[in-house]
Amino acid sequence: MKNIKAFPTISASHDSALCFIFGLVVGALVFVSLWGTAPLNPFNIEWILNNPYGSDFCFTEIGVLQFLKSEWTFPPGLTNGLLYPTSTSVVFFDAIPLVAIIAKVIRFFYPHDFQYFGIWGFVCMALQGGISSLIIRKYCANSIISAISSAFFCLSPFLLGKMFGHASMSGQWLILLPILFIWYRDTKFVANHEIVLWSAITAVSVGILAYFTPMVFLLMVVYYAVGAQSSGIVNNLKRFALSFISSVACCLFVLWFIGGFLPGNDVSILDYGIAPYNLNGLFNPGWSSKIIQAFPHGKGSSEGHAWLGLGVIIGGLYLAINALLVSEQNIIASAKLYSPYVIACSILIAFAATNKVMFGDYLVFSYILPQKILALFSIFRTSGRFIWPVWYLIVIFIIGNISAMPTRAWRKGTLIAILLCVQIFDATRFYKEGGLSHTSFPEAVPPPLSSILWEKLEQLSIKHVVFIPYSGRLPHNAWSYIAAQAIRQGATTNVFWLGRTPMRTIQNNIEQKIVELKSGSLSDGDLFVINYIPILTAVNFSSDIRAYLVDDQVVLGKRGLEKIDDSVKSINVKRSTLAEYLKHLRLLDYNFMIILSGREKDLPVALDDATRQELHNLNIGSALDHASNINYVSVIGPNRSVLFENQDGRPITYSKLSSAIFPIPIEVSVDLNFGAFPRVLVNGIDCSHSHVGLNICVYDIKLKKIVEVGAFDLYTMGNGVYLQM
Repeated sequence: MKNIKAFPTISASHDSALCFIFGLVVGALVFVSLWGTAPLNPFNIEWILNNPYGSDFCFTEIGVLQFLKSEWTFPPGLTNGLLYPTSTSVVFFDAIPLVAIIAKVIRFFYPHDFQYFGIWGFVCMALQGGISSLIIRKYCANSIISAISSAFFCLSPFLLGKMFGHASMSGQWLILLPILFIWYRDTKFVANHEIVLWSAITAVSVGILAYFTPMVFLLMVVYYAVGAQSSGIVNNLKRFALSFISSVACCLFVLWFIGGFLPGNDVSILDYGIAPYNLNGLFNPGWSSKIIQAFPHGKGSSEGHAWLGLGVIIGGLYLAINALLVSEQNIIASAKLYSPYVIACSILIAFAATNKVMFGDYLVFSYILPQKILALFSIFRTSGRFIWPVWYLIVIFIIGNISAMPTRAWRKGTLIAILLCVQIFDATRFYKEGGLSHTSFPEAVPPPLSSILWEKLEQLSIKHVVFIPYSGRLPHNAWSYIAAQAIRQGATTNVFWLGRTPMRTIQNNIEQKIVELKSGSLSDGDLFVINYIPILTAVNFSSDIRAYLVDDQVVLGKRGLEKIDDSVKSINVKRSTLAEYLKHLRLLDYNFMIILSGREKDLPVALDDATRQELHNLNIGSALDHASNINYVSVIGPNRSVLFENQDGRPITYSKLSSAIFPIPIEVSVDLNFGAFPRVLVNGIDCSHSHVGLNICVYDIKLKKIVEVGAFDLYTMGNGVYLQM
């Protein structure tokens, strides 16, 4: 092989359409072999909701259900049922905005629930095969070899991992199509329509997922930089300026059309690099390889996981050895030829790796970014994804040059087929151990919550489900299930899981609702889910408002809900200082009690003398006198005997503390990575109703049930609450 090609020179021919069709077939076969045909059923949405309940994909489908049934707005990408009474956009819940708007037009003629993610994934995989086959076709005139080569691109780890996890990201053809423009820039069609082509692909990228847009723009720069090497800098610079201006205008229009300019969704947290690329990511198999052991991968490696695959790496080594032995290339000319690609890849790697560059677990170097730059970069905070175009260019370079070898077609076809088999065999661990984003598609699944209340919201005239506060201890699977039931029954929610959240607006809406509760009024159609019970100190329990326990969740609603089913239990809410409640506990004829303390950061505990004395009267609490960051767990049995006590400055977990002195299973944990939120499971029931401070559960051994749950903030020492079951 005398020349390794940075880009190919074979002219397009009449068999390009056949090559594209072969690639489409390969992509379709890969999809069906991995996922079957079940996801192509648009009327089965249960497999998405149970992906599982609480996953990003689950919330995406819930958002789509609301968007499709909501009234048309202007611009069309808005919906107002997820953050009621505030609007949000399909942009912010990964709904593939342009496809969602098309689906909304279809729903006008078919007014029933359906999903489009399965068909979208199938089309994306087919396009992945077809476009990559055309790219390799420019290296090799053989359509069969091109089609076989396209399988490498259909099996990219981030395409498979995102297919039914973050469905918009399965549109990887949005990266391959600009590369196709570069490869076919010498054809009349591309040359004559380049402004339209670049404007269209950039606009579509915004309408699918904005993460693709800067990648497409950078590939546009490469397109004109490559052209400048043959037709002059000035000419290409003028054409680039026209394409750039037209593309920006189209992108802004599409972004407005899908609701991307909705106010209040600006970046408030400077979290650029929350999931960065590690410099060894292209060559680190992680858990993907059956043959090669993983290397250290540092922080956030899942989004920056870009393992090239053993087959591709072997192919690259073969090319390198061949080039060293027989290459007759001019080094200076080759460097000039490669320079646009090298510069583009360097920019992508630099952004993906962030300002804290890691190789494995080692910090290579770091630098400080100005706040304004950090805020700008935080728009694309999951920076590891920007390694995707680099992966594609490397694979194109390796597989393309092997297919261009000056030897018989059957020989290089056999070599590519062998490399593909190695690639697939090595990745079998990836396919079997969770690399695929989804593998089962049931039409019916058991719900995570059992109460019939959630299925009777429409019957009970519930129009608005209000979660208070926004951030609490409500598990995501419960949150998503309640939201799904509300939206499918025509009710709204006030908070939702979004990529960008108008926190100030949501908080203002919640505060207005709290003002209503303080006045003792509850609007018709409102049902409150309280996931931080100290907030109940602000509620005026009038004749209209009643507290219930439903699936371990505290719910506020109109009187009479307990008549629905035994799963809806009326409870009494009592206000108390911590000292008063501890005294109450000491006087109880209790049988079993758990106390867990979780702390945020290094805030000092505000314990007064009366509280300390009551803790000591219970034979516990000396650890709480400290002002440092301590996790605290205590279990007290009959006669105030301390059965278990522990204090620790590290995350703690005690799983199923059961023995002769623990007649029921107990699980307690604190994880400092999530704000030291405590979690207490008593006999399988979640009693963690306070973010921080003390979570207290009183369990009656004779009655075999929880009789009281308390939650007290240790930092303000204001009134807390306890619930009598």
